[in-house]
Amino acid sequence: MRHPVAVVTLTVATLALLSACSPPVTGSVAFTVDGGRLVAIVHMCEGTADEFQIVPEGDVRDGYFERQFWDLPAGDGKEYRLEIGDAAEFAASLDPEVSYSTSAEPDDDSRSARGPNISAADLGALTDGDVFYRVIEPEVATLVGTLEEFRAAACA
Repeated sequence: MRHPVAVVTLTVATLALLSACSPPVTGSVAFTVDGGRLVAIVHMCEGTADEFQIVPEGDVRDGYFERQFWDLPAGDGKEYRLEIGDAAEFAASLDPEVSYSTSAEPDDDSRSARGPNISAADLGALTDGDVFYRVIEPEVATLVGTLEEFRAAACA
């Protein structure tokens, strides 16, 4: 015989324990357009990063961007800026039927800094000064805002 109250209590207790053990946010990634150039911004909450990557979440058709890894230039404090190239050209190089994950990898064994999943449509819609970023609180969402808003949300 099952005891629904005991099952629910055990499940809630297990989830609470797992949440308490989750490591803090390591950092966050955003994209901005600056003078027509696409720039990835990596903001680290702790530690440092040395590599940035964009990886497709599905099969990419021939002729489209597949994946790339970049070494990050020296950061200014906890923030790194990587110029990827012409924003319109890069957006056009993405397979319009695929979402791409983005992250910055730390130089040690800590967790990577996650960014928003991007698509050709997402990047094509950005104009100069827009900042496209991901938040995890109060729920996972992608936003277009300012650099200051991204910085405030990066370690929340």
